[in-house]
Amino acid sequence: MSWHPLNEFNKVEELEKKVIALEKKLDKYDLVLSVILDEFKNYRDQVNKVYNAQDVLSDHIDILCEKDKEIHEKWDVLNKGINLISTMNNIPKASFPGRKQMSSI
Repeated sequence: MSWHPLNEFNKVEELEKKVIALEKKLDKYDLVLSVILDEFKNYRDQVNKVYNAQDVLSDHIDILCEKDKEIHEKWDVLNKGINLISTMNNIPKASFPGRKQMSSI
């Protein structure tokens, strides 16, 4: 076959069709990548929410531990007061109802 302008035109037309088909595929891949990126952003946001919730929970646990320590200190003072009263009045310690339960807490 010898060179002819119509043959070259047909080759160019075929190449243009291939380019258009490739552009359509790229558009589909771009859409898929966009969806994946959105899902990743949602996942990252959820992870950040979990980390923030863990920080808040940790702060609350610290507060509860401090309150627990304060309660035990007050309980010790109360038990010392009960012991002092029972000693001063010569009342047997066992006569205070529920004392054993209180001191074991």
